Amino acid sequence: MKGLREMTSTLRRHKLPAPRVPEPLQPCIQRQRDWVWGSRMDIPRLYDIEGYIGETLASPTEDFFLLGQDGYGTNSWFLHCYLQHGPLSVFIQTPWGGAYADATRTVDAVQRRFVVLERLLIAMDKAHISGSSLPGRLIVQQSAIEAPRWGWQVGNQSVEWQEEFANAMTPALESLQSKTLAVL
Repeated sequence: MKGLREMTSTLRRHKLPAPRVPEPLQPCIQRQRDWVWGSRMDIPRLYDIEGYIGETLASPTEDFFLLGQDGYGTNSWFLHCYLQHGPLSVFIQTPWGGAYADATRTVDAVQRRFVVLERLLIAMDKAHISGSSLPGRLIVQQSAIEAPRWGWQVGNQSVEWQEEFANAMTPALESLQSKTLAVL
């Protein structure tokens, strides 16, 4: 749990919220390198969100959590939070740390995304507890670099992506909740 405590402490020092980490992954969190924590040892560049999504689509890896800062230049820096937990895969990239960034706005954006991430985890827990039959893996890409999108991967079929203008997390949550409510 030392890695999780260090991550949380570092985020607090920078006035950032800490995301909810599923309990089974908490003891696995370690500092991987400067400003990167996670449960995976093999960490491709965090900025490459498409690589992580491609990996999940090809063959979902074991559950993992990653959080870190990655980017380039003076204003292309992002806080990345990637989570694969059971049938839920969430990939978040939020601008943070650029020379011209508005600190208050970026902290608010991170907070909003982490709140919805927690709601997604709670809804997935409820679906599991209620015995809901989900259509497959829910994949959410909430990115300021790539278009926000979400979709269900059913078996080995291609994902029918739902492209969103600014927020993919809330419609994905609503879809997950509707699958859970259908069983109740």
